[in-house]
Amino acid sequence: MKNLFITFFIICNLNLVYGQNNYPKPPLSHLRLFYIQHSNNHNTYVYDAKMIGKNFDKKNPVEQYRIVYTDGGVKKTLTEIQKKMAYGLNITHNAVDQFEMFLVVSKDVKLHLILDSNGKPKVWTIVDNKKMFLDRIFIQIKEGSKGLKPDVSYVVFEGSDYSTGKPTKATKKIS
Repeated sequence: MKNLFITFFIICNLNLVYGQNNYPKPPLSHLRLFYIQHSNNHNTYVYDAKMIGKNFDKKNPVEQYRIVYTDGGVKKTLTEIQKKMAYGLNITHNAVDQFEMFLVVSKDVKLHLILDSNGKPKVWTIVDNKKMFLDRIFIQIKEGSKGLKPDVSYVVFEGSDYSTGKPTKATKKIS
């Protein structure tokens, strides 16, 4: 019984640490690939597919912007600093309707832009040996961390399992 209580306590505390309650979700879009939120405020960085007909725009396959909830939820382009130091994407065209990408802040997490079997644009990645279609990234910034490159405690990747489609989550701790 004691072990059951300890397990329940740990699970509840992990949910408090890794769960992000009351964060706004950006308006739904059939072109939505994923979005990023962080613990400093509710502003959200959004990545939508750019299509020409049923194919990606080869020159610019991803529209990158932010929703500034601290300013009433207005949609704005990424600033040059955001593009070059944190939230911008480096994108390489690999094959017809396949691109490899990474956020400029982290080259070690590769993102793969594809069209699924239904022709819907999706991004998949592998984090902690979990292959998933990505929906959301949450960045936990360390308390008191400021500046252009804040200290990060961990990053949570949320989406659906690549094979089963079931919801999944992977956490990458940052040392």
